[in-house]
Amino acid sequence: MRASRYRVAWALIVAFLLMAGTTAPVWAAEPARVQLVGPQTVDLGDTVTVQVGVTDGQGRPLPRATVVLFSPASFGDTGGEMRLGQVTTNAAGKASFSYQVRRQGEQVLIGRFAGTGGHAPAETSVRLTVGGSAQLYQEEAEIEVPVIGVWLSLLLGAFWSVYLVAVVLVHLIAREGSKSSSASGGTYG
Repeated sequence: MRASRYRVAWALIVAFLLMAGTTAPVWAAEPARVQLVGPQTVDLGDTVTVQVGVTDGQGRPLPRATVVLFSPASFGDTGGEMRLGQVTTNAAGKASFSYQVRRQGEQVLIGRFAGTGGHAPAETSVRLTVGGSAQLYQEEAEIEVPVIGVWLSLLLGAFWSVYLVAVVLVHLIAREGSKSSSASGGTYG
């Protein structure tokens, strides 16, 4: 009876130590802060540069912190986030990120730090108002090369003509073969 109490006590101690060992980094994680600074208004098609900063709870810069940048997106009835890219901070805890704005209206840019090295995850966002109506995709002018157009047409015409003649000849040969086999009774003698 006494041995089983010791086993239960040891099992509880081991369970507590395992729990404490796996949750200690969460308890000890120092808060972090992500900051995004960008223009408030931009025009459609502009390349926007956003300054990214990551600091700890005391305001000290976090070097080599990776921040992933997202923007809310939807297609039909499905919504989610579109990953725009990621940056890693320098020794001063700063980085910059550039991307081309492709939608009009108000947009949200989200910066997410996953948390590493004893620092908790952090997230922030910045809003951009995108105006303008510039066409983002230019229509290509059709380029005509007269010699290639004529020669390519002749080559394709010759190819399909030879193919058609071959198909007709194979059909005629097959038909003649079936006539001769039915005339001879289908036996060889």
